[in-house]
Amino acid sequence: GKLYVRLDYADVAAWRTWVPLPLPIESGTGALRLWFDLANAAVTGVIADAELADVRVAIEPSLPPLELQHVVGRLQWQQKGTRNVVSAHDMSFVTKSGEVHPLTDFDVDVDAGAGAGGAGARGTLTFARADLAPLAAVAAQLPLPAAWREELATRSPHGMIAGGRFSWQGPADAPAHWTAHGTLVDVGASAHGDWPGVARLSGTFDGDDAKGSVKFTTRAGAVDM
Repeated sequence: GKLYVRLDYADVAAWRTWVPLPLPIESGTGALRLWFDLANAAVTGVIADAELADVRVAIEPSLPPLELQHVVGRLQWQQKGTRNVVSAHDMSFVTKSGEVHPLTDFDVDVDAGAGAGGAGARGTLTFARADLAPLAAVAAQLPLPAAWREELATRSPHGMIAGGRFSWQGPADAPAHWTAHGTLVDVGASAHGDWPGVARLSGTFDGDDAKGSVKFTTRAGAVDM
């Protein structure tokens, strides 16, 4: 079946009792339109068009709540057997500290598969652009692999990755195989551990768990050893 809900201006969190919101929103005010796919009295898909302010949402119980000054865009989720597909279109957000992520699209397709310890899992992440400074500001609140959260938090990255694609086989935080591709635009990060600091790096990268290459196009890049 289908269900449509429209809230033109509302305290979204107050509607959680009556509307099966796709995320446990603790606070947020604004406009929200929702289309639900239902099967056997369960929600199997959601499309959400939203423009909300003062948002607080607990994406995962083990993580701190995600807090945003503003978010706008279309978010879609579908469950297909063992697969969960999340996509966004024309999505932008402003972090609590004021970092702005411009409009972007992304798709995450994760198949839990079968096998012990997630051995049969696989997934793909694609995105139009990822601005690193605003993502680093909310990294601790996002359900990313722990190593990604640590890198974003400790290296204070900035700049942008465009046309990104990352796919993996096995658990996302320790994949048996992976591939990655994208374009770096004025990327910088502070030194941490064995990794040097970098500034104003542009170019393309393409690699997998066996090999990889980076082609730099910048003339003003720097490496801080």
